[in-house]
Amino acid sequence: MPIFVVDGTKPGADNTRAQIANRAVMKQVRRALTHAGYEVVDAKPGEGPVMECSVERFKFNNYTWLVPIVPAWGSARLTLTLHDAAGGPKWTQSFEGSGFSLNPFDGFSGAANQSMKKIVNAMVPAFQTPEFKTALSGAQ
Repeated sequence: MPIFVVDGTKPGADNTRAQIANRAVMKQVRRALTHAGYEVVDAKPGEGPVMECSVERFKFNNYTWLVPIVPAWGSARLTLTLHDAAGGPKWTQSFEGSGFSLNPFDGFSGAANQSMKKIVNAMVPAFQTPEFKTALSGAQ
């Protein structure tokens, strides 16, 4: 059963940092859906079901006084919503993850990657629940 996914970008938009970040987050959502056993395809208007992602928080801090070691920490919160072809919401769930890193010169990447790994690892079992499967069948 296919799930259509929007790529998190607006048509005609420049490759701003936000657009690149949106694509990176949706790539992880696609990975989680595929790992859960679903076929994922690009969304077109009027097709469904469509999975959308809202990034509610993506905040990381670092402490540079210890260079070359840069402690970094933070968290992210994403909310996924499954819509039917008419745009009505059928299922929604939020996912959170946090990370901490002591990588040399670039603690941010390590902390952000840890956070996203926790989120993706929580998505896969959520996509395999009876609630999600029922919502998906009702969104066809």
